[in-house]
Amino acid sequence: MQPIEITHLVNGEPQFVMMPAVGTQPGPDVIVGNLPSVEQFGSVGTQVGLAVGTDSCNNGQVDLDWFALPNNDHPVIPQNLYRMSGGTDNIERFEQVGQSWLKHAFAAASANTCGFGCNGVGGSHLGSGCSDLYSASLNASQSGLGSRAWVNPFTGAFPGSPSPADHTGHVHTGTSHRVTVAMSDLDRTQNPGATYFAEGQYVTPHEYAWCQANPGQCNMYNNVSYRQFSVSGSTNFTFSPVGSTVRSQPAIFAWTGATINKIEPDPGNDGI
Repeated sequence: MQPIEITHLVNGEPQFVMMPAVGTQPGPDVIVGNLPSVEQFGSVGTQVGLAVGTDSCNNGQVDLDWFALPNNDHPVIPQNLYRMSGGTDNIERFEQVGQSWLKHAFAAASANTCGFGCNGVGGSHLGSGCSDLYSASLNASQSGLGSRAWVNPFTGAFPGSPSPADHTGHVHTGTSHRVTVAMSDLDRTQNPGATYFAEGQYVTPHEYAWCQANPGQCNMYNNVSYRQFSVSGSTNFTFSPVGSTVRSQPAIFAWTGATINKIEPDPGNDGI
């Protein structure tokens, strides 16, 4: 995306001002622009394995690092599922009913889902204004998932070797590493009136490093979005979106039965 040159007259003389590209922030700024789908990819016993599709957008003026493993300078993508239920209005409780391991980003497209105006950069970087769709099936691929325990959730840092996505020594089932949820938590007959929310997030070391070097350009606190989905089925489940993706807010903001006060830490402070 290119800057915009504005010409205006001052005392009869032309003056030129270079403005940043429309819809962008200084530095890299990845957000979850859309959560297009939730899908089931297997089951074991009383549990199912789900995955959430995530479409990321770079709202920043700087191309975001997207280097594949074994390089550790790329986003990791957690997927979560929540249920709101209980009480006369079904808003008394907000529970996390499932979570996945982390999808390790490996290559970026150069689409324009968010309408920011893509600069055409892709591959090892998510270009300024560009978007990149990871479908639910891609985020369900177990070979591309790594344990959350490897990654600092605030800085995005993790060791590149041995590979956090090394699955040597264990066998995968239909639920392994995916968003694992008990069937009883999804069955509508057992959860009348409940509502469900999928959440996706991009945790990236590039934004943290940029924030440290440029404290006034911290874009690392807006990387999570959520979307409501309706659920049908008893052992094989189907999910349909309800409304649009709510960008740059965690799913807990959907909890209408609670008062939520958001506190954003100062640059580099994880609050611990």
